[in-house]
Amino acid sequence: MSHGPTTAKSTQDNPNSPTPSEPSRVNENSISEKHVALYLQQHPEFFEKHLDLLLQVRLSHPSGRAISLIEKQVHTFRERNSNIRERLNILLGNARDNDRLFELSQRLTLALIECSELGDIFDALNYSLNQEFKVPHAAIWVLDKKLNSATTQFLHTTEFQPALNQRLNSSKTAFSGISQPEINALFRQSEEVGSAALCVVHHGSRPIALIAVGHPDKERYLPNGGTLFLRHLSELLSRILARYV
Repeated sequence: MSHGPTTAKSTQDNPNSPTPSEPSRVNENSISEKHVALYLQQHPEFFEKHLDLLLQVRLSHPSGRAISLIEKQVHTFRERNSNIRERLNILLGNARDNDRLFELSQRLTLALIECSELGDIFDALNYSLNQEFKVPHAAIWVLDKKLNSATTQFLHTTEFQPALNQRLNSSKTAFSGISQPEINALFRQSEEVGSAALCVVHHGSRPIALIAVGHPDKERYLPNGGTLFLRHLSELLSRILARYV
């Protein structure tokens, strides 16, 4: 009897062994979606080498119907482009508003510098706020009688609301989103003012004037809102009015 070397059993003897044409099943516990996503991200050409897999990929659409991978990509890119265009339009709008604000601020600065009379200063300021900046409600208050004119209102410090006194004693010069009691104290038609902001003009450490702007929209001047223009106006007027006090 011949005793040759022992050979491995054929696949026919073991029906559970995978045939060459049958792919091995991946152990789903050993790989996560994160690993798959990372691999595809690192190998974007993967589906070019495995086009047959595209036929097995299942994607859903908001309409409820199934769509191809390419359709899904197009839909995703369109959504992203729409969001980018929306953000770009907002940025462009802000840029246009900033350009307009800068131009108007420059014109107001030049107009105030050219004034030789106290009354002209407040006339120019009142005209600019109402006609150029299109502020629906504007109030100019002076705390020093030397600054009183036809377009200003004199307000004694004892008539201020407590909240206004806090602002006068603050190191800040501009405030947005002031309270309703402050609105009532500063605007003659306070019931038409939904939100307001103000700036304090100083001569040294002493407050000498208040400039308040209001709008019917309650969302226009929110607390902690932008006060760049009002800060600029406060610094400008503090230098221009210094010669009159």
